[in-house]
Amino acid sequence: MGDNNVNGKNFFGNLLSTVNQVSSTVAQTSEQLLNSFNKTSEMPGLLGELQKIANNLNEITQLSNNQLSEEVQAFVSWLRQKDKGPVEVETISAEKNPTGQPLTLVRLKETGFMAQNYLFSFAPQAAKPLTEYLLKTASENIKYSGIALLAGQWPPNRFELEKELCVIVQQDRVRLGKDSAAADYVVDWVAEYSKTSKFEKRELIDSKGSELAQQQTRRTDLLFSGRHDALTSIASKVLATGAGKAGQPGAEAAWIFSVTGSGGVGKSYLLQQIESLYGPRLLCGLVDHESLSQIELEAQGEASLVKLISTLAYKLKSNGLSLSRFENAHKDYLVMQSRKVASKTEDSSAVNATKSFTKALGGTDAKNIAKEISKHAKGFSFLKHLPGVINIGGTIAEMGFYVYDRISQEEQLKNDAVVSDRALVELTNALVQDLAKFVEEERKKYYLWRRPMLAFDTYELVGPLADTWLRTVLLKNPIFQSLDPLVIVAGRLELAKLSTRWSAYQSATKVIRLEPFDAETSQTYLAKLGTTDPQTIAEWQELSGGLPLFLQLLVSTGSEEEAIRQLKDRVLEEVKPEWQTFFIEMAVPEGFTLDTVKRLLTLNRKTEDDELAQQIYQYLQQASFVEGRSVRLQYLPVVRRVLLRYGEMTSPEKLEKVKEALSR
Repeated sequence: MGDNNVNGKNFFGNLLSTVNQVSSTVAQTSEQLLNSFNKTSEMPGLLGELQKIANNLNEITQLSNNQLSEEVQAFVSWLRQKDKGPVEVETISAEKNPTGQPLTLVRLKETGFMAQNYLFSFAPQAAKPLTEYLLKTASENIKYSGIALLAGQWPPNRFELEKELCVIVQQDRVRLGKDSAAADYVVDWVAEYSKTSKFEKRELIDSKGSELAQQQTRRTDLLFSGRHDALTSIASKVLATGAGKAGQPGAEAAWIFSVTGSGGVGKSYLLQQIESLYGPRLLCGLVDHESLSQIELEAQGEASLVKLISTLAYKLKSNGLSLSRFENAHKDYLVMQSRKVASKTEDSSAVNATKSFTKALGGTDAKNIAKEISKHAKGFSFLKHLPGVINIGGTIAEMGFYVYDRISQEEQLKNDAVVSDRALVELTNALVQDLAKFVEEERKKYYLWRRPMLAFDTYELVGPLADTWLRTVLLKNPIFQSLDPLVIVAGRLELAKLSTRWSAYQSATKVIRLEPFDAETSQTYLAKLGTTDPQTIAEWQELSGGLPLFLQLLVSTGSEEEAIRQLKDRVLEEVKPEWQTFFIEMAVPEGFTLDTVKRLLTLNRKTEDDELAQQIYQYLQQASFVEGRSVRLQYLPVVRRVLLRYGEMTSPEKLEKVKEALSR
């Protein structure tokens, strides 16, 4: 008995020591493996790479053969002491099983009335090749009433479990899968020798997560290149299991990620990949370009902010969140606003007031609540006037205009006043309460519970409207923080540069800067798109500056001339048509000031127009493809190259005149 106790304690010492060591090195190992896989030409896509990482981690983190032998001996000794029946031990060499490691199986054949057969195994990680092999082995031999695997931890990228199997995860003290006496044997043994409570029963994942996992197995992305470091950093937060408390071994401490980079560098694409790859572990609320097209960002008013919040809420709802509290609070808010409109306007002016309000709300929300609001508007019918004002807004391109370098002090003060409104705070609290209920139920029932992820794309557009609300109302909410959420803000500037008030979240924030592809990554990316000619690759790398968006446009066109035209159109798609020629000519100087704009404008119009020059200069200051925000501005190098090449193709004489005029 004494020896058995020693063996049992050695088992837990070895196992827990290994689990902690594994957890602390998972991120580093993943990064190394991802980098190596990224250079391999035969990978079937990013999903395949991540699965190979999980499989290789199982090999890297195996306990030594001697330690595994000690653990098996401890369990076998305990079983024999219980005298339930004959116990057999079989060791299978690494060459004869798909795990790549020696595998030991323990079989118990009970004796007596209602005797059953059970199969047991042990591993640091419940890798899929192992569980599949256990089931295959069981089907080829005698019938087992239960199969149990005691694993140190659950693989980070695994979202399914064979229904015939039970896995006991030591790291998080949970038991998954089919209940059987086999699992009871293992749990009782662990509890007896570790002097701890029994393992909690959990389902693996909810129905929505399972659905997303099944879709994931059918979806690969051959084009994802060069962003594996960023993906690994965020994944370490997403894939944390257990209670999700801060300080869990191997988990990412930061929960706010500021993803930055120039237009076309792939910020939106990274967000899409996170949602695609890790959707089974996330309750996603992504505010993207399509969402922003329904919101009047320039209005900077309370109605626009409410629309943004409701857009986020209904994105979460589409992924499984019940909005019982939020929808009631939202309806109450809109009714209150309708009463304000009705009380301050006569019927003759109510139409304009209503249009202004519903235009900011827009779309489905306005339709859904119009009838309810009309009840409180002193006989005024909102329904009558809605058709002409809903669904207003244009598509906002990734490289468009109306962007902001920083949120000014004036804007900060204005937004502070808006978010201090009690109704807005209550609306936010209602959303947080719905999230809290979701997380509580998920943690109680599921092992791979879905963590809330709120993501904001093109934040230079959203920030002036939502930044104060996000910082001071939502993220500051202690209940929201307790949910262990993931918040990703993608934009041209990192959060601390957008507003110095983000310094309050410095310890919780990690900056991920996406740079253009280097020559090697561009070569890999273009090869996936079918372009392998070295000269073409070199020319396109120079022209595109390594921006993935530009590289993809180059590949999709049939000629370099057509590629230049499409790149020019993409850069200038938000510029007024009558200004586009002028913007092309602005690529001639390496940089420009207000005086440069005036000189070129005079050259074009043969007369001075200081007011128009000031307007164009302010437009340039806000463009996402312009650098510098002081006296001197300049195009991003890749944008300048594209516009110059287009000018040389279409009007070389005009460019020469501009050069001559600027040289005087």
